[in-house]
Amino acid sequence: MRQLPKINIPISEHKFQDSKIFDKVRKKYVECTPEEWVRQNLIDFLASDYGYLLSRMQVEIGFKINEKEFRLDIICHDKKGNPYLIVECKSPDIKLNQATLNQIGIYNIAQKTQFLLVTNGLEFLVFQTDYTSNNITQIDYIPTAQQI
Repeated sequence: MRQLPKINIPISEHKFQDSKIFDKVRKKYVECTPEEWVRQNLIDFLASDYGYLLSRMQVEIGFKINEKEFRLDIICHDKKGNPYLIVECKSPDIKLNQATLNQIGIYNIAQKTQFLLVTNGLEFLVFQTDYTSNNITQIDYIPTAQQI
């Protein structure tokens, strides 16, 4: 297995099989790319520190907007099954920029969640959507599952 990148997310215990890491949400081994390393540690971080249930998360969900196909990294649902938080994970060597923000903004057109999180494992950008005023505001915290 190659060297895994350093990230600013607590590193949790993982099961590995050759170059693959076990995804607790999808319940299968997936290739452990730098982006996947960020995603898997973020999943555990959201569960252990923020109270999100793995059973209310989905990973790598495909959807369409105007016949164009997209894949969403992580989506967290509330108790009623409504989308609440969407997450876009990038490799640590990818800078978070306007294109990254545009990407998750496009995803939210379809998902209509209250919170958006973008991370490369080093930086975290979190936004809250207000559909009454049609505003998206950057916030300085990750919402907990109890806020759902």
